Amino acid sequence: MKTAKIHPEHGRVAAFARLAASNAATLALLVVLGFAVLVYYRVDFPGRLWLIALPGLLLIANFSLALALRGILRNNGPLLVFHLALIALVLLAFAGRLSAFKATLELARGETFDGQLQNVRQGPWHGYGLAQTRFVNLGFRIRYQPGIK
Repeated sequence: MKTAKIHPEHGRVAAFARLAASNAATLALLVVLGFAVLVYYRVDFPGRLWLIALPGLLLIANFSLALALRGILRNNGPLLVFHLALIALVLLAFAGRLSAFKATLELARGETFDGQLQNVRQGPWHGYGLAQTRFVNLGFRIRYQPGIK
């Protein structure tokens, strides 16, 4: 029987791939992602989106490696569909954060909006298009039904 010698560098790459695709790596990345989400909502600084994007992308890479190296995911259709749906949800959440826009606006009655907003927070993919928008606050009246305050 002949055996092929494995180049030591290829053995290290295979060992790293197995480690990166392991359940322990998945659990560690989930803990890091949870911590990153907590920090994301507590601290406000430019580029904080990468706090959650990096662990999320590493989890996607972890799943891709697990899919390539383990037969259990390929042979179990419902489990594979579940994990692919999770990846789709993560990618949609990232796209939502990248294209998000949040701001405030205060207009007195009869005042014209001049395109300026306060407390603007937007993702890098949001195409801000309100600078050319103009409208006037004509006021409003709320007519409550009897007994409602």
